[in-house]
Amino acid sequence: MKKTFTAVAGAIATLGWASSAHAQSNVTIYGLLDAAVTAYSTSAGTRLPGGAGAAMAKRSGTQLDSGVGPGSRLGFRGQEDLGGGLHAKFVLESGIGVDTGGLQQGGLAFGRQAFVGIGSGKAWSLTAGRQYSPMNAAFALATPTYGFYWGGVQTNSGYPFWPSVGEAPGSGFFQGSARVDNSILFSGTMGAFTGELMIGLGNENARQTGRLINPAITYASGPLTLRASYARHKQGAAGITATAEPEWLSQYIVGGSYKFGWAELFTGVHGAKGPKNAGNLSAAATLGSPTANLFAYSWQEERSVWFGARVPLGSGTLLASIGRNKFEYATGPDGESTALLLGYEYPLSKRTVLYGNFGSIRNNAHSNSPLSATVSVLPASGFNSDVKATSFGIRHAF
Repeated sequence: MKKTFTAVAGAIATLGWASSAHAQSNVTIYGLLDAAVTAYSTSAGTRLPGGAGAAMAKRSGTQLDSGVGPGSRLGFRGQEDLGGGLHAKFVLESGIGVDTGGLQQGGLAFGRQAFVGIGSGKAWSLTAGRQYSPMNAAFALATPTYGFYWGGVQTNSGYPFWPSVGEAPGSGFFQGSARVDNSILFSGTMGAFTGELMIGLGNENARQTGRLINPAITYASGPLTLRASYARHKQGAAGITATAEPEWLSQYIVGGSYKFGWAELFTGVHGAKGPKNAGNLSAAATLGSPTANLFAYSWQEERSVWFGARVPLGSGTLLASIGRNKFEYATGPDGESTALLLGYEYPLSKRTVLYGNFGSIRNNAHSNSPLSATVSVLPASGFNSDVKATSFGIRHAF
């Protein structure tokens, strides 16, 4: 149950803060708990593209996951009326693993979101902190599951993983460019159009590693929503050697949805370019290195396209999407993977939902994409390895 404390002294005591505020302030405590039983399997593969390198054995198992559906969280959200149409606001949001009780997002206290800012109604907003990027929001609006569940293209394109290979929590570019540390975000709405611009300061060092600029524009009118976003970022400090000059890398997305009387359809395209100078990569970012990060890659360009739908079925909602990812190398054949998502949500109440989800990703001999859900990730057993997962879960919002 949401608890709103309009008495500021009560809110401060609850949160353990020693500060002052005006009587117009309010703080809301909110959260979501998600747990699912998952059965998974991966086929055998190889450590390097094209069948090269050591053989990697197949795997299978059953596990309890927290983060197949919407990631579990505990959050504090507040707003204060400043007068003249202005308001101050903040969000502090922790990711919590229901399976273990531990913190997610690398153990960060407020790893999901932590920002403060000002705004004027729905007209404009200016915030600073650790925030979702406009690129991340573009993906969410263009997919039928908003980035949840096994098999969604948002995570299975590799988009949340490859830009920040090797970055540690608190490094300044951890999980960039989906969540962006040290960032400033401006958004403004005029009629059916909303524009956004994010500037990220990255690792905050002399080489300016991890710096990011990400504009986006959204058109929403009636049943139609369209969104486009383009981002450029410098390589993070963990992805290059200590003396290397970081390259500017880029990615884009164009997508949207249309709501018919009986269903809502989604589609989009995403593209990204990798570094040109492989010689400047750190050991963590070098594919085949003994200390390579799980998401190290050697392709030079990635492209994804997908289609999906949300369809009312019985008392619940059927979710489906299929996405095709292509990874282009400087020489040799391209990597290709196909991500499939099927899901069903059955509401027991406004706050409690049961769900089932099957997801799979098929990799060719030059692709090793993991199968990803909202938070949980199942790595492929190397290149040419297929991954499948079936989950049954429950989520409750409060």
